[in-house]
Amino acid sequence: MPTSADDRARKRVTRAERDVRMANRAAHALGASHSGDPESWRRARGRGWSAAETLRHLALTASSVVEQLRVVAAQGALTRPSARSVGQSTRLRFALTTWRLPENLGVLPATDPGGVVMTATDLEQAHVAWTASFVGLLHEHTPAFLTNVRWAHPNYGDMDPIEWARFLRIYFRQHELRLMAR
Repeated sequence: MPTSADDRARKRVTRAERDVRMANRAAHALGASHSGDPESWRRARGRGWSAAETLRHLALTASSVVEQLRVVAAQGALTRPSARSVGQSTRLRFALTTWRLPENLGVLPATDPGGVVMTATDLEQAHVAWTASFVGLLHEHTPAFLTNVRWAHPNYGDMDPIEWARFLRIYFRQHELRLMAR
């Protein structure tokens, strides 16, 4: 039985909410696995960041994304076509379907933890806050409106909230794997 465009759009939003919540759960699990051991919490690994710094970076990144999406949503849906090149579109589809991001992705502005080590409780609150804000954004607008709320990623071009939700889940997983590998 064919589904309507509205049904497909609602399913995309439901999947985006699940992706946001799963990214939050990954951050929570990562924090729980390291916060009990002060040495593990502060010891640099992976990209040269400790578990605490990595979790701060992830909270800053997700908060920045949802803040920018909210700014765009407040200005109204975009009427221009998506500003995404064929190459950006191909890279984004590859990332979202294979869960593989390039190693040299770079750090979004203002998301470097800068050596600041926050407590596990403060980081948990930061992750709960961005998650609630993102889920709120998904529920405050219609699926049709959300497809026209776009904020550009430096490597992937314009992304709507549904794409950002999946990207963040993959991005969090990549950081989790980096910490586990070292």
